[in-house]
Amino acid sequence: MEVMGLMLGEFVDEYTVRVVDVFAMPQSGTGVSVEAVDHVFQTNMLDMLKQTGRPEMVVGWYHSHPGFGCWLSGVDINTQQVVFKLFCI
Repeated sequence: MEVMGLMLGEFVDEYTVRVVDVFAMPQSGTGVSVEAVDHVFQTNMLDMLKQTGRPEMVVGWYHSHPGFGCWLSGVDINTQQVVFKLFCI
């Protein structure tokens, strides 16, 4: 079973990201793909995060390829572009 989530933290400098927490996304998938990122869930999570007063921001995302090693699929590249546009600009 694949897992997926967002990483929270801060950009320290041009080359360093400090990750202080992660939260798993409600996803399901097998093999090398997961369902599309749930943007409504992400937006709701970010609203709740703001209400807590925590200073962290989304600095990245993660997901697994169980049994396939570490590599970026075409879906991963698209997810990276979507996450970057939503949270990192």
